Amino acid sequence: MLEEIVVPLCEDFRGSFKVETNRADKKFELNSMQISREIGGRILASNHALKVDIKEPEFKYTSGIFPIIKVSHKRTSDALSTLSF
Repeated sequence: MLEEIVVPLCEDFRGSFKVETNRADKKFELNSMQISREIGGRILASNHALKVDIKEPEFKYTSGIFPIIKVSHKRTSDALSTLSF
């Protein structure tokens, strides 16, 4: 799934890039640096015109890992009783 989202976003880029990750869900099995490394590796594998530059990148890819939130409620019209984010 990651490749389906990230790779198309970066296929026309040339130059240097950096991946930053915000891991709001601290229970996620990988830490932020591991996630950034994984995403960066997949970007590099799909686009050989890019290189990593963590100090002065031309492009920055920012990702976030957040827990799934499910909200249930009852409306008087019964039109939409469950929302998933």
